[in-house]
Amino acid sequence: MRRKLLISYIMLVICLLSVSTLAFYSKTQELYMDTLAADMEKQGDLLIRILQDESRSESGLQDLVRDYGELLDCRITIIAGDGRVMADSLENPQRMENHRDREEVKLALAGETGSSLRESTVQKEQLYYYALPFSYQGEGCALRFSVSISAVTGLGLQYMAVGIVIIAVGVVISIL
Repeated sequence: MRRKLLISYIMLVICLLSVSTLAFYSKTQELYMDTLAADMEKQGDLLIRILQDESRSESGLQDLVRDYGELLDCRITIIAGDGRVMADSLENPQRMENHRDREEVKLALAGETGSSLRESTVQKEQLYYYALPFSYQGEGCALRFSVSISAVTGLGLQYMAVGIVIIAVGVVISIL
C-alpha cells in the first residue's frame, strides 16, 4: 500500500514538473516572438522612411538592404508587387524565386503586416518572417525581415534539461 502511494506521488510530481516546464517554455517563446515582431515593426518603419526616397535605384536598394541587414543582424528582402525580389541582404535577387505566394508577403502586398514561421529554402533552418507594406516609386511593395529562431529552440532544450534535472531531484526526494 505504501509503495503504491509512493509511486503515485512520484508520478504526480513528474507530471506537474513536466507540465510547468512546458508551460514556462511556451510562454517564453510567445514573449520572445511578440518582442521580435515589435522590434521588426519599429525597424521596418524606420527603414521604410529611407526606402521611400524615390530617386534610389534598385541597385541602390540592394546596397541599402545589405548594409542594414548587417547592421540589424537579420535578413532583409524587398519584394515588388508582382512577387519579384527587388533586393535581398544575403542573396542575389536575380537568382531568387518569386515570393508572391509566401504567407507574410501576400498580407504585406495587400496592405497589412504579416508574419510566419517556417523553414527557409535558402538557409535551411527555421526562420521567423515579418513583412510590412510600403510604396516604392508608386508601386505597392513588401519589406520583409527574417531571423533564425534557433535562440528560442536552444532555450527550449535548456528548459527541457532543467526540467529533467528537477524531475530527477523530485523523484529522489519523494523516495527518501
